[in-house]
Amino acid sequence: MDRNLGLSYCDESNITRPVEVGAEVFAAELLFPDAAFAKHMERLGVKRGECLPETLVRVKHETETTLSYAGLAIKAERLWFAPPKTLTRVKSWRTLES
Repeated sequence: MDRNLGLSYCDESNITRPVEVGAEVFAAELLFPDAAFAKHMERLGVKRGECLPETLVRVKHETETTLSYAGLAIKAERLWFAPPKTLTRVKSWRTLES
């Protein structure tokens, strides 16, 4: 979609541009489809609005997804498994792994 833009550098200066948001959503769907994510959350008994950071750590390990914790947090919030900005503000995902 953005091939006409020429060279693209990897930085956060354009993170809110629609083309970048679209690319992030596409990549997240490719790595861990929404339907599979929702099914796994339901299998764990996680109700809408009740997902905790520890839940995403468990999901990442059980599914072996390569989607980042940040990507999982965005997906959980976008699919209403967590209230907005409750998971995307977590900074210490690696600490929660232990």
